[in-house]
Amino acid sequence: MTERVLLEEFHLTMNVPRCTADDLIETIRRTFASRKFRAEVKQAVTSVLRSYSDLKTVRVGVSV
Repeated sequence: MTERVLLEEFHLTMNVPRCTADDLIETIRRTFASRKFRAEVKQAVTSVLRSYSDLKTVRVGVSV
């Protein structure tokens, strides 16, 4: 049996102006899908969680 319970999920909405060029949109999508970007988002969220002592046992996962 698992030792963790899914408590909450948050979804981010990313948008760009409608007039953004297709090649730039593709570049942005690749950035969002990159390991580096996901790791940095995870690190940022973890940093915020650690500022709340009650959340010290919460683990963060980032997926695309």
